[in-house]
Amino acid sequence: MENKSNITSKDNRKKSSSNENRKGNFRRREGDNRSRYSSEKKRPFRENRQGRGRSFNHRRIEYPDWIKVLKVNPIPKILDSGKPADILALQRNILGMERMSDPFRQLEKRVNHQEKLQKLFRDQIRFNDEKKNISTKQQIKEGLLFHKQLSLTHHLMQLGGRKYYGPVRDVILALMKFQREDGRFPLLYHHHAHACWLLLKLGLEGNRILDRAIFWIVNRQREDGGWLHRSMTPKAKEYQNAESCIWTSAEILQMLSHRNIYISKDVTKRACEFLLSKVLHKNSTSLFPSEDTWDHLSASIKGDAMFLGGTLKVLDSVVRCGYNPTDQRVKKMYNWLLEQQMDNGLFPAIAGKMPQANYDVTVRVLEVIKSIETTRPKQKPTSDIIS
Repeated sequence: MENKSNITSKDNRKKSSSNENRKGNFRRREGDNRSRYSSEKKRPFRENRQGRGRSFNHRRIEYPDWIKVLKVNPIPKILDSGKPADILALQRNILGMERMSDPFRQLEKRVNHQEKLQKLFRDQIRFNDEKKNISTKQQIKEGLLFHKQLSLTHHLMQLGGRKYYGPVRDVILALMKFQREDGRFPLLYHHHAHACWLLLKLGLEGNRILDRAIFWIVNRQREDGGWLHRSMTPKAKEYQNAESCIWTSAEILQMLSHRNIYISKDVTKRACEFLLSKVLHKNSTSLFPSEDTWDHLSASIKGDAMFLGGTLKVLDSVVRCGYNPTDQRVKKMYNWLLEQQMDNGLFPAIAGKMPQANYDVTVRVLEVIKSIETTRPKQKPTSDIIS
């Protein structure tokens, strides 16, 4: 019996050792295959050393001819170091990447999986719980809540959110819940217009409830072509005789320029003429009264800074509405904007002696240049800068 048990134990040890050898050989073969496939697989982009953006193969990119109007081509730098939302906007609006292609979908995944975006969704859930404990009859608190929701939605737009991603729709619904039956959003006209513009940017163009809000603000245009909320009437002046607010009007025109059915309407034409007549003027109201507001090309989510945009904001809006450099006022703004390009190819958040590069501003400038240069008569693109 003992001899039999010894024999069986030896056989078992032999079988186990042979099985381990086979498994080890399989793992080595499997590892070899994995390393070979990973080295042969061609990816459209890879993580760069900073880990912020991705390095694309620039040799495969066909740059548009109109990029020659710039001293330095900023596209490679944006592709290498830009944020996911900037790269996605560049590929979609400038380079024309196929939206159903695998590289584009990979970019969308990168945008949707950003930690900042996921944190924003968590903040929205907490904010929704906070609103449940506050009575809607308290108008002051309603205004504060609306401003906070506006800031959250603005941040969502900056991070590249679109309505096609489920959690984005929750933020959209949270903003639209502030809309009243007549179409109006709380607070002042520029808050109302900004809410409408954000919803358009997130992909709600054609929504009937949103169109009701746009119609509401359109009907409040004044004779001079601009808009002015009564509470912003300058002191010692009557509302009827006061000039319209430049930056309230700029906010509303920006919104109208993103709604196709309003681009060719008289209300938009009058708004364009009002703003073009006020270029580089000081504002007569308390909303950014300083003249250097025209130099602030970037907007942020802090307080009223979300309503900034300056020359770039106005130029983009009027160009979307059909204006071009044949109009000397537009030409002057366009020339000035081109001159703001920095040595590294990017454009600054604020134009001045100590500019700081901003990727979002650069992508928006490229969109304006594309709109202007692609509508010119067919010829070799040249800069409008006057030497």
